[in-house]
Formats: sequence, structure tokens, C-alpha cells
Amino acid sequence: MRTLFHLLCLTLLGATSAFSQDDKVMELGKATFQACVACHGPDGKGIKAGDLLMAPSLHDSLFIKENHPELLTGIILKGILKEDNKYIQAMLTLEAALDDEQIAALIAYVTKEFGGKRQSVKPAAVARWRKEFKSRTSPWKRKDLEGLLKEANAPKLISDVTYSVYEGNWKKLPAFASLAPVLGAGALPAKWVIHTVGPNYAAGERDRGLLESCYVRSLEVADELGATSVAFPLISAGVYAWPKQDAIDTAVGAIRTARTQVERVSLVAFDEETARQIESSLG
Repeated sequence: MRTLFHLLCLTLLGATSAFSQDDKVMELGKATFQACVACHGPDGKGIKAGDLLMAPSLHDSLFIKENHPELLTGIILKGILKEDNKYIQAMLTLEAALDDEQIAALIAYVTKEFGGKRQSVKPAAVARWRKEFKSRTSPWKRKDLEGLLKEANAPKLISDVTYSVYEGNWKKLPAFASLAPVLGAGALPAKWVIHTVGPNYAAGERDRGLLESCYVRSLEVADELGATSVAFPLISAGVYAWPKQDAIDTAVGAIRTARTQVERVSLVAFDEETARQIESSLG
């Protein structure tokens, strides 16, 4: 009983620590948003100045409603030009004023408060986007932003899909069925293990969409973690008996069309024959 109580206490302490850290991010985001209140207002609906607004309502912004934190980062860094009389104020650049942690917290706060769904962004991801936008020397035009949003919403094709054959000791792999969705990778040459359970073809679970979703959702989790590379096994093609060629085609198609920030995806084959089939499907 004492052992159970001790484990329960550790679990509760871990949960409390996570909530505490989350609260700190939101508090920092709210404090950082004060720089925007003069134009957007504390409620995010825009401050009225006669018949006009100082700035647009954040509740109507697709950049906040949709999951494009890299574009939000670019807007925060570079600002937006005043091109007409629709709004009184231009959006000033905050590149020098805010650090990566503040921008990550600001994105978390505004997307939760005004978009309805929090976008969790790591400061390291903001730092990477800051470098990507560094060459831009002027604020955004609204037409440019609309083009970026359209491009971001288009299916993103991953061209860097590779395969490899696992040559390690399979007996030393972790018991994947007992893992939480995301864990440290232990002795594996990776930073995280993302746990996804594929459909059991042998038991009658034959919806191809379920198999596709394993790859797509795993890449979404990888984005949340800030991962830039992911290695997949051929999901469901082992004891779950999904026909191998269809499993390969499903994996390649789902990965190539997924909207993700992951830059490199590898498919790890169990044997040389499977590796050759994957190579053929990759073209």
C-alpha cells in the first residue's frame, strides 16, 4: 500500500509540475500580449477609433484559427504594412523587442484565447523560423500573407523519404504496446518514441484510412515536439498481417502528402526484400 501511495504521489507531483509549467507559459504569453493591447484590445476584437478599428479582430484571423505557427512567428517578427484606410495602425515589427520564449508564449496565448485551440510551440522552433525570416527586411503586405496562407494550406509533399534496414538486436527493443504516446527513447538512437497502434488486419480492421492516420497523427505529434526527422517501421505489416505492398504504398502516400514541419522521414525495413519493395514504391 505504501508503494502504491508513493507512486500515486509521484504521479500527482509530475502532473502538478506539468500544469505549473503550462501556467507559466500562458502567464508569459498574456504579459507579452500587453504590447498588442493598444491596437487589438484586451479582448482581441480591435480598439475602435470612430468608425474604424485600430487593428483587425484576432478572432477572425485565419493565422490564429489555423495551425500555422511559423506564419504567426513571421508576422510577429516583421509586422504588417499599412496599405489602405481599413485600419488606422500598421502592425509594428517586434523582432528586436521579443525573444524566442516570449514569441512562443505569445502564440500559445493568442491561439488559445482568440482561436479556440492552443498552438504549443517550442522556443527552439521559433529560433529556427527567426533564422528563416532573417533575410526579410520589410513588413509583410497583406497580399503576401494571403499567398503564404494559401501555400501553407496546400498539401505538403515530403520529397526526402528514405528507407533503411534495421540491423540491431530486435530482442532489446522496448515493449511498444506498454509505452505512453510520447516517451524518451532510452537506449535507442532517437530523442523520443512516438507510440502509434496500427489496425489489426488479421482481426478484420481493414480500413486503409486508419493505417494512414497512424502516420499522419504521428507526424502531427512530431511537429508538437519540434522534431525535424522521424523514422517509421512499416506499421501493421508484421503480426497484424497487413498485406506488405499495400502497407508500403499506404505509408509512402500518407507521408508524402502529410502537412508537417518534419524535414526528413525514413521507413525502416525488417529485411532486404522489404527494403527493395519500399525503394521501388519511392520511385
